Amino acid sequence: MRHGSKVLLGGVIAIPFCFCFCLWSTAAGAETTVAGDLDYAAAIDSPTNGGWGFGGRLGQRLHVPLLVINPELGFTYHAFADAPSPKLYRGIGGLRLGVGEVFRLGVSGHLGVGRLSLPDAPAASHTAFTYDVGALFDLTVLPLLDVGVHATYTRVASGDRVGAFQFATAGAHAALVF
Repeated sequence: MRHGSKVLLGGVIAIPFCFCFCLWSTAAGAETTVAGDLDYAAAIDSPTNGGWGFGGRLGQRLHVPLLVINPELGFTYHAFADAPSPKLYRGIGGLRLGVGEVFRLGVSGHLGVGRLSLPDAPAASHTAFTYDVGALFDLTVLPLLDVGVHATYTRVASGDRVGAFQFATAGAHAALVF
């Protein structure tokens, strides 16, 4: 084997080893997150006008280099602009998954129970299974604070007297990490 081949072979072995060592040399850590969302909701397949909402989340985030996994519990509230306004309360549990450090792209999904309150048709108000799926973009300039934007699709299952209610949201969020 010639000297150039040995150097090439050594480089082929050393580069992946060094890359893996650099990625995994920092310890993975679990961090508590307290987060809040503010968003605009637009109903889908419904004569209901859009409205505003907010949410709060509490989680325990696992952070390894380039990857963040955040199981979380949360509560959301949305009020739509019709008079009288339909209101939706949701208790959810789910997961956020992000890739990146300073700039982080990710996805989220939650399952839970939602209460759809319809003041103009109280008999149609109901409590049912709910879920959401979404995409997010976070900016992490300070280790203690993540800020970002998100877009989400949400659905509440149908009740005895009303069909499923679904809407899309777009908004901003912030999370304290400690």
